[in-house]
Amino acid sequence: MLRFFRHPIHRATAVVLLCAAVLGYATPGLIVEPNLTSAILVGAAVLGLIFVAYRLLSARRRPMA
Repeated sequence: MLRFFRHPIHRATAVVLLCAAVLGYATPGLIVEPNLTSAILVGAAVLGLIFVAYRLLSARRRPMA
């Protein structure tokens, strides 16, 4: 199982799935009754998705040696 996470795409996939799960869990709570916990969870999930997208984009632009 740990061999699976050695590849950067697999790690990114795991982070994206985790962030999507957190968004699916916290967003309805934030819409219905805004509170700090839901806001922090949604913010962290969105920042995680942005970070993964940035890392994948920068890795794709980097020239292969």
